[in-house]
Amino acid sequence: VVIQPGSGFVDLNQAPESLLVDLLQLGGGLDAEAAETLAQRVIDWRDPDDAPHPRGAEAEAYAAAGVRYRPRNGRFVVVEDLLQVLGFDYEVFDRIRGLVTVWSGSTPGGVNPRAASVPVLSILAGGDSAQAMRLAAGRNDPTLDTTMLNQAHLYAGATEVLRVEAVVALGDGVIGRRARWLKPVPDEDGAPWVTLALEPVRLSR
Repeated sequence: VVIQPGSGFVDLNQAPESLLVDLLQLGGGLDAEAAETLAQRVIDWRDPDDAPHPRGAEAEAYAAAGVRYRPRNGRFVVVEDLLQVLGFDYEVFDRIRGLVTVWSGSTPGGVNPRAASVPVLSILAGGDSAQAMRLAAGRNDPTLDTTMLNQAHLYAGATEVLRVEAVVALGDGVIGRRARWLKPVPDEDGAPWVTLALEPVRLSR
C-alpha cells in the first residue's frame, strides 16, 4: 500500500499557468509552444469567463473545431476531464495522469516537495531526474535543501486529502493497482474516512 498526501500532485483546479506549462512540457513531452497552448486551454476550461487566453480556447473555438464538448467554466471534477479540453489527446493524458489531481487541497496551487513523487519532483527541478531522486531519498530530513526547485511552484502546507494505492502482484508478472482519494475523517456510515474518488484498476507488467 502506497500513501501520498494530495499536496504532492499538480492540482488541475489550482495550478497556475507556469506550473501547467512545465507539467505538459517536462511530464507530457510537449514542446514549449504546444505546452503553453494546452496550459491556457486548461485554464480557459476551468475559469468562469468566456474570454479566451491568447493561445486558449473557449466555446467558440470548440464549436469551430466541430467537437461536441464545451468548456465547463468550472472546476475539473475528475482528471479524465482533461480529455475534453480542446487539443488534449490520450497519449499526453496517459503520460501525466499519475502526476495530477483534482483533490490536492493545496489552495495556493503549488506542490509540496516532501509529498511529491520522483516524476513530480523532476518537473519541479526543471527536468533534472537526478536531483529529483536525491530529494525523494531525503524527504524526511528536516534540513532538506529545495532551493534548486522552482520556488514559484512550491507549497509547504499540509493537506487532509490522501491518495491510497493498493499494489497487488496477480501472477505471470502482472501488477494490479487501484487507488482511492480520501479524507481521514469519519463519514456518516461510521467508516474512518470519506472517499472522494475511486480510480479504476490499472494493470501493468
